[in-house]
Amino acid sequence: MQSVQWHNLCNGAISGDFFRRCTTRLPMSDSPITNIPDKAVSDSRRIEQERLLRQRNALIAITQQGDAGLDTTIKYLTYLTAVTLETDRVSVWLYNDGNTAIRCIDLYELSKNLHSAGAILKAEDYPMYFQAMAGLNVIVANDAQEDRYTREFTGDYLKPLGITSMLDAPLRTGGVVSGVLCHEHIGPERVWTTDEQTFVLSVANAISLALERAEHQASHAQLERLLEHCPAVIFRLRVQDGKVIPVSASPYIIRLLGYSIEEVITYEWWHESLHPDDLYLLDGSIGEGFIDNKRSFEYRVRHKDGGYRLIEDHRTLFRNAAGEPDEIIGVWIERINRKGPQEIKSLGVG
Repeated sequence: MQSVQWHNLCNGAISGDFFRRCTTRLPMSDSPITNIPDKAVSDSRRIEQERLLRQRNALIAITQQGDAGLDTTIKYLTYLTAVTLETDRVSVWLYNDGNTAIRCIDLYELSKNLHSAGAILKAEDYPMYFQAMAGLNVIVANDAQEDRYTREFTGDYLKPLGITSMLDAPLRTGGVVSGVLCHEHIGPERVWTTDEQTFVLSVANAISLALERAEHQASHAQLERLLEHCPAVIFRLRVQDGKVIPVSASPYIIRLLGYSIEEVITYEWWHESLHPDDLYLLDGSIGEGFIDNKRSFEYRVRHKDGGYRLIEDHRTLFRNAAGEPDEIIGVWIERINRKGPQEIKSLGVG
């Protein structure tokens, strides 16, 4: 049921009533906010308990969702928040590179059950709002058309859309404000409760984490492309129990020596593949031969076809807090201008 709900939810196929029925079936603890008889509390108390229950169930739903990609996650969270807070408009905006404007990457309208995107708001048109968003944890505008931070929107945004109240929270990635989570209420002015403000901050944190995860994935993909086309092998070795253990190698190892990454990430391969006459270069203690924790030397490594390739090895040694060798980051470059192994020599070895 959950996978169907997730798929349909982001395509606008589930109504608010259906979602509320689903969330109220989530397992509850013995907390006082559950199962309180109507006759034992006032209407206001009952309304508060129902509101808190919706928020709690929504937060549980957020923690149970996996990584479905940034676009799907954002659509899910704007829908979820609109239904939970019974707010007609919930949107996510991101700053441009110069922080001179924000662009809407998703707006969910509860009354229309519709997602849209693309609107742009410029800082020069709404300076008070942009200034507040850079310095506040949340903007609580019960009377948005008169609030000092949001009244700039009145003429061309709030009145035309019938928006009376706003509740906005900044999105932060890498410790800086990178966007806004915006809630816009249509109808009579609304007083945002403290628990609603706290809930919005929690959702903003979830969106911020999704943005950071997407940025990390994009950076990782870019790095993978760079390493794949870099005409050198970048490798990492871990120092453990007096041995140097291969941890990782970049994809160019396949083109350089014909081996897959999985084949070269073994201690045995590194020693068995080195030319017997060059093994002496790796003799001695692990930290030996490094000058200012750097070392460069050349040796022959066996290609998968049986022949040998002359490799230039540049390494940097990293030490732990006790000053002991901890790991090595190195680069292999093939040397093709040497006449033979007799010209192999150690470079910069002390």
